[in-house]
Amino acid sequence: MKTYGNSKVTKFMVMAFFAITALFITVAFFPHAASAGVMLANFPAMSGTTPADKIGGITDKFGLKQIKNNQGTSRTIYDTLPVVLGQEFYPFFRECNTRTFPQTNMTKGNKLECGEALSILWGYINLYKYNSSTGAVSVYGTQNIAGAGVPTFGNVQMGEFSFMLGNSQVIKPIRMMEWAAWFNKRTQHLLNEVYTFNSIIVIPELLEFEAQIRVMPFIAAQIPTDPYEKLYIQLSLEGLGAILSPKATF
Repeated sequence: MKTYGNSKVTKFMVMAFFAITALFITVAFFPHAASAGVMLANFPAMSGTTPADKIGGITDKFGLKQIKNNQGTSRTIYDTLPVVLGQEFYPFFRECNTRTFPQTNMTKGNKLECGEALSILWGYINLYKYNSSTGAVSVYGTQNIAGAGVPTFGNVQMGEFSFMLGNSQVIKPIRMMEWAAWFNKRTQHLLNEVYTFNSIIVIPELLEFEAQIRVMPFIAAQIPTDPYEKLYIQLSLEGLGAILSPKATF
């Protein structure tokens, strides 16, 4: 009977070794690579920094070392202002304690409460009409700033967005045109006007903040003539938040 030499056995062992190694790399490495790819695709300017990392780093600098250990949560803060004939600047979150739901969810003022923080990742706006006599709400959606649908509010698209934290301007004026799908570098489809900021904005606890949108003033033809009907502009900012968890961190 013919026997096989050591070279056959050696070749089989080498092939088996490479097969097992390839399987290990596929299972252990590629899921992480895919996950990292998704993160960098969504936040290309963040160089691997996560929103949680940014909260921890910023709050540490303020001496708020416990916040990074607090409960994580998805969070949106929003505020609404009436559109006023001829008005150019709309200061969102300023005096928001004078407004209630559904105009804002910041009814205690333009500060996060003790033990809270927020990494802002996305922003979007909405224009809507509300009739106080009929209760009718006409939601126009953000696509109306880019010319899709009727009525069209190009006044906002031609405007600017800026953000103040404390006494510092952490976002200098950026064009609202970049929020529109046509010029939005991270848009997924033609009606996507959710703007992903190029850097993570962190709001620590108890620090006043304000977002300002400057627009081309609205003219009389764009303002409702019905005395019971008003036109509103609403700004929402969304991201990862930290909140107090008295019992445990979930």
